[in-house]
Order: sequence, then structure tokens, then C-alpha cells
Amino acid sequence: MVESRIERNIYRKNILVNEDSILKCTLMCLLTSQQRTDPNHLISKFLIQKPFPVDYSVISKLEAVEDYMFGLLHQNSFSKNILKIPEYFASNIRFLEKIGWDTFIKSINILDGQASKEIERDVADTIDKSFKGFGSKQARNFLQSLGLTRFEIPLDTLINNWLNDFGFPVTLSATALQEKRYFKGIFPNGEIQLTTG
Repeated sequence: MVESRIERNIYRKNILVNEDSILKCTLMCLLTSQQRTDPNHLISKFLIQKPFPVDYSVISKLEAVEDYMFGLLHQNSFSKNILKIPEYFASNIRFLEKIGWDTFIKSINILDGQASKEIERDVADTIDKSFKGFGSKQARNFLQSLGLTRFEIPLDTLINNWLNDFGFPVTLSATALQEKRYFKGIFPNGEIQLTTG
């Protein structure tokens, strides 16, 4: 996984941004929100299915995306957030159809090059605001999984706890990560910046 991430996000190899990769990353972010996963976890096994059961050729023909997703998650033994995830996923599909897939792909592909950390943050913030069921972390997970990020790191409670255990000079709060300014490391008086780059 580390080698793959370095190849995509640092060396910019094997980056594929299309309808199918966007659908898969959207679903991955919704499934992994607020829960740990490892290679043997139900979510990980679901996400490596080939062919992947959620692709654009299927989704684009459906009248009831939410019902289809509920059935698919139930069939694959998912129970956590089984009502919310289909709703959020369907809402995000409607958003993408409304603005146009090509427009969205072009707007995030601005990162497939030499974009600055400010532009990367702006794109992540836009996704955070636009995608239902996402927050600051999942917006960055989404872009990172597509291979489009170099600067923004998805902070979560695991990293938060590791920094606290490691002896980071400021005690960090997992609850405060939900507040956007805190997540970005923008503290009063600007005394600490947690941003990378």
C-alpha cells in the first residue's frame, strides 16, 4: 500500500480519474468513515472485488441508486450506516450529474501536475462542502486515493492519538478535528501550523 501510494501520489504513475474511479473512491470514503479497516476487514475485501460491483455503466442506468446501494451493501454483509451510506452515495451521484462529470473531473484534475498546497486545500474544501457524508478527512482521503494529492494529509483519531503518544508539544483533540480550522492547523495567533509542505 505504501509503495502504491508513493507511486501514485509522489511519482504520479498509474493515475486514472474517470467515472468509475470516482464512484469507487466515493463509496470507499463513505464506508471507511469513523471505522478502522485492515486488509482482512470486510470493507477491504469488498473494495478489491473484480469486477467491482459499482461502476458507471450500472449506476448511470439506475432510477433508484439508493435502493441499489442498500441491496448491494446488505448482500455484502454491511450493517454500519447501511441506511445513511446509500442516501449519501445517491446524493453525491445526483450532485455529479448536475454539475456534469466532465466538469468535475476537470476541476479535480487541476491537481494532476504542479498544483500548490493552497490549490490542493481549496479542492479538498470544495469536495468537503459538496459531497454529502464527507468531512475534511474524507475529502482528503478521496483525493489521495485518486492519486491527486501531495500536500494535504487526512488527519484522523489514529494520527491524533499517535502524535499525543509520541509527545507532540501540543495535546491534540480528536473531537476538535471536526472543526475545520483546527483540522487545518490554524490556531489563534497562528502560533502552530500543522500543515505540510
